[in-house]
Parts: sequence; C-alpha cells; structure tokens
Amino acid sequence: MNNLLHLKTWMPYLLLSLFFSIQVRAESQSKRLLLSVGISSFESDLFHPLRYSKKDAGDISSFFENTASPKFDRIEQLSGDHAAKVNRNEVLRAFQRLDEQNRLSTDIVMIYLSTHGTVGLDDAGKVKRFLVTSDTDPNNLQETALGYDEIVNRFRSLKSRKKVLILDFCYSGVGKSRLTMPMLKKLATLKSDYFSGIDDESVEGEYILTASGPSQPAQESSVLKNGVYTHFLIEGFRQDLNGDGAVSLAEAHNYARKQTYEFTKGQQTPTFRIRIEGSEPIFVTGHKPSKSLFASIYSFWKGHRKFKLFVNGVDKGALSQGAKLAPGRSHIRVINTETGKTEVDKYFDFSPDKEYPAIMLFQKYYSWQFQVGTEFSRWLSSVDPGYGDSVGVYGKLRRKHVLGAWNLGFKFGYDQARDSLMESYADDSGSVNYSQKRSTFRGQVLVGSHRKFSLGSLTQSKAVGTAVLEAGPILEHAAINNSKFEISDQEISWGLGMNAQTEILLPLYGFNIGAGLKLDIVRNYLGDGPFIARRGGFEFYIGQSF
Repeated sequence: MNNLLHLKTWMPYLLLSLFFSIQVRAESQSKRLLLSVGISSFESDLFHPLRYSKKDAGDISSFFENTASPKFDRIEQLSGDHAAKVNRNEVLRAFQRLDEQNRLSTDIVMIYLSTHGTVGLDDAGKVKRFLVTSDTDPNNLQETALGYDEIVNRFRSLKSRKKVLILDFCYSGVGKSRLTMPMLKKLATLKSDYFSGIDDESVEGEYILTASGPSQPAQESSVLKNGVYTHFLIEGFRQDLNGDGAVSLAEAHNYARKQTYEFTKGQQTPTFRIRIEGSEPIFVTGHKPSKSLFASIYSFWKGHRKFKLFVNGVDKGALSQGAKLAPGRSHIRVINTETGKTEVDKYFDFSPDKEYPAIMLFQKYYSWQFQVGTEFSRWLSSVDPGYGDSVGVYGKLRRKHVLGAWNLGFKFGYDQARDSLMESYADDSGSVNYSQKRSTFRGQVLVGSHRKFSLGSLTQSKAVGTAVLEAGPILEHAAINNSKFEISDQEISWGLGMNAQTEILLPLYGFNIGAGLKLDIVRNYLGDGPFIARRGGFEFYIGQSF
C-alpha cells in the first residue's frame, strides 16, 4: 500500500520527465515535408491562364529536392498535366495526405500555393476570400473554389510546430486575381476596406508568407519567367544575409521582399506573419551553425522605414533593414524620424542564434505576475490520522527571466483553521476522541522555468499557454488550539516544495488563469511518525501580469 501511495505521489513528475525525454528523441526522428501546388489553366473564361504558376511550383519543388540542405524527406508537386489543371478535390486530397504524413510536432512542413485569388459573398452577404482551382465556377465559389479560411484552418490543424504557408496570389482584381462584375460593383459600395483584418490571427509555430499586401497585385514577369515574389524568394534561399553559413526562412523572405518591391516599383510588397518571438530559425540552405555569435532583428513591414534603430547608442539605420545583435542584454531605442519621438526605450535580452521580429520591440511585455489562488492539501505520510485534509488561500509574486530563462517567485499561503479529530489514551477507560483546531501560515521562495505551448483554436483569442516548473524552500508556522485540554501550541517547520502548473495568459489584458499540482517534503511536526512528512495537493489561481 505504501509503495502504491509513493508511486501516486511521484507519478505527475515521472510523466513530466517522460514527456521531455520523448521531445528530445522526436527531434531526431522529425521529417521535412513539402506540398507545392501550381494552377495555370482554368475552365472559366473569367480566370485567364497564368503563364508561370506551374513553373513556380516546379521551381520550388526542385530547390527543396536538389539544393536545400538538408533535403526534404517528402515532396509532392500538384500542378496537373501539360495544361496544369488541378481541381478542388485534388488539392483537398493532397492536404489530407500531408496531414497523414505529418506525425510529429517537430516535423517541418511547407505548403506553397500559386494560382488566382478572388473574393465572393457567403450566404450572410459577407465578403470572403477564395483560391481558384481549375474547376472553379465564379457563380458558385462556395462549392467549387477553396475558401481561404478553409486552407488556413487545414494548415493550422497540422501537428507541426514549425509550419510554413507560402501564398503567391492576391485578391486585388488585377495580376493573379480576377473578380466578377457583380462583385466589383458590390465592393465599390462598401465604405470600409474589405481587406482589413486579413491574417490578423496566428498560432504558435506558424509562418505565413504572402506575395503582396492585401490590396496589391501579385505579378508575373516574362523577364523573370516566374511569379515575381516566387523568383526572388528562390533567390533568397541562397542569400546568407547574416553570414552564419546558413539561410533561414526569414532571411530569404527579407531578401525577396526588398527585391520584389524594387522590381515592381513599389506596386507589390510581400508580407510575413509569424507567431514565434525569439525562435530557432527554419533553415532552408546550410546547416544550423554549431555556435552562432549573433541574434538578429528582422522587419517585413514597410511602415518601419520611418523608424531608426539604436542599439546601445549605436545607429543601426532604418528599422526596416533589420540588424545583427550581440547576444545578451542590449539597450534598444527606436526613434520616429518623421516626428522625432522616441517610440521604444527599453532593455531586451537577446539569445544567440535566434531571430526576433521588429514588431516585438513595440509590444507590451510583462515581467511580473501577481497571483491569488486556493489550494487543497493532503498528508501522504504516516502521520497522526487526525490531521486530515486542508484548504487554504495564497498569494504569489513572480518575476520572469531572472538569471536568463529562470523565474523567481515568492509565495505566501494560509490554511484556515480546521477541526482535526484526535485520539488520546489519557485515562484508564481507553481512548478519548476530541477535536482541535489547526491553522498554518507559510512562506516559500520558488525558482523555476517555463515553456510556451500551442493552444490550437484557443489562440484565435491570442491566448498563450505556458507550462511552469518551480521548486524552493518552505518555512511554515502552525498554530494549534486544543480546547479540551486548554492547550495552545505553535510549531515551526521547514522543507522543500515543488509545483507543476499549466496556465493561460491573455497578453492583451495581462490576465492569466491556471491550475497545478504540488508536492511538499517538510519536517514532521504532527507527532508520531517519520522525521520527514510528505504533503500533496492541487491548486487553482488567477493572476495579473504587469
């Protein structure tokens, strides 16, 4: 029985250890998967043939088959026969095959789509975006085209935590886009920009690259013999901008964005959306350096041209150009050159071999958390049976990123006075049952670390999931009041406590909510039994970050 109790006590921690060991093994078994789709020919006269979509898909496939290092494990190219006809069901089946191949969260998955884009109305009269396939009927987009939302949802449902969606089409009505005349008339009557809010949401581990801005054309070029963005993106796959011996996806897109903007004379500006801040890059050429001396900031928003970046007082030029940074803590200042106003004046910690989006400099970060919660505790050791379960409240103050990735916290808890049924052999008639009240106040210093994880569809509300492990010394004071024997006693005890928590943070509001398991090992002050007593329990809490 004691062995079973001991196993139950340590089971959460054993499972957590097993989880991290599985993660390490999975890294070595992960695959690199590519689906490349190019659609050039269409049954409807509204959608004119695209000269290079099939070639674009082929060039992307060829690069990752022959040039990328390491090469991709599975490449599927979907571009039809000589006329490049690919219908809606073929694309959906290809997505299904990709989903079946993506078995691990550590897989790298890339999807490339080159075709026409269009917009239409749903049953509620709301404007929706669609990808055009060879059999798309412009008068029945809901059933014959691929809804943009459907494609993104399928992409987001993939298991991979490092997945890339590259879209070379647009919805502007020109370039790689066509709209029906009723749709053009409808859009002309709208007072608001129907492209607003495009791709505002993203999930952890997600990259979305688009060939142009929401209302810009995505162009093909007879000079380049490709879609303009696709041509320069493939060139970018060979551009080692930071000189570390490898080319990351961010480096490639940064190169393609600048070249596309210049080639089209500002008519086309590719965009990049990412939900990883301070991430290990996805490398498309070369191997991850064993030791990189730099971190990097990158920007894909043309609005950053008006900002100047200063790192430790050194002028790094326009923020839109990005910058290489020495690892460690740096003083960052960002100045608006149009107004002269200092927009950012903070210290940031940068890790080597990490990429940071420039937008993160403007975001609000939370270094402190204050939490209040309730906890339920039960003694797991062979202590006096009269000491039963306890319920208490606590407050915790936690400081993030102390000594690198470690957190430092201070926890103060109070277990309310409870009646404990005791047993005594004080007289000759045998045992005497009586009750006594026991309340406990304790303080604890906690050192721990945290790890973010994906929340799936919950991230549509921009919530962030975090797993937290903490441990630290406990000092507690127990007050015992025995009315039967008119005895009041006080005991001081000490020990070690460990917590494993899962919490959800809403960054927009700084609000967090969580639950966890705890295990305390303390000096036994409960009478007969071993010197060390074990106490387990669980807790629920809410908090505010600031």
